[in-house]
Amino acid sequence: PIVPPFRHAMEGAAASAQEQAAGNSIAGALAAGLDVAAAGGGGGGGGGGDSSEDEPTSAEWKARGGAHFKACRFREARECYGEALDLEMATDYSGGKAVASVLYANRSVCQLKLGDHDAALLDAGRAVQMDRQNRKAFFRKGEAFHAMQRYDDALDAYLHAQRLCEEAGEPPDLALEKRIEDCERPAKDR
Repeated sequence: PIVPPFRHAMEGAAASAQEQAAGNSIAGALAAGLDVAAAGGGGGGGGGGDSSEDEPTSAEWKARGGAHFKACRFREARECYGEALDLEMATDYSGGKAVASVLYANRSVCQLKLGDHDAALLDAGRAVQMDRQNRKAFFRKGEAFHAMQRYDDALDAYLHAQRLCEEAGEPPDLALEKRIEDCERPAKDR
């Protein structure tokens, strides 16, 4: 049977509405293990004061990215984090540099999942530059170095992340400890 063109548009709109509803779930992003800044994930509207109510905010883009990540749609998640970063840069980091750090760290893990280790390292490095207290940024940097088999560099990043955890009074991170042990082992045992 032939489907009228308007039906495809309606189906696409319904799917888009469902994705948007899923993407707006901050709790969904948290459940996916991604960083979500307090109070809805930061601001950032459209561009230079010419924003439309139809344009998603950086917080909405970030939440959409979290939903895509949770569904293992890493390419789409990466694009959403990129859109959020573009909005943050266009508004001179109105949400704060800590928000940009989280976005770069989240995009870094997407790059890792997609096998682009160089891009993952670049994004993790930017995340660290934006917020030197973001332990996940250091962990992502370590993960990128680890994926590149640069174990000494990975160890430095992991140890910095561990120090930040200890300074914050957080309980030990088992995944982080395992990575540190892995980097400390002799090369022949890896």
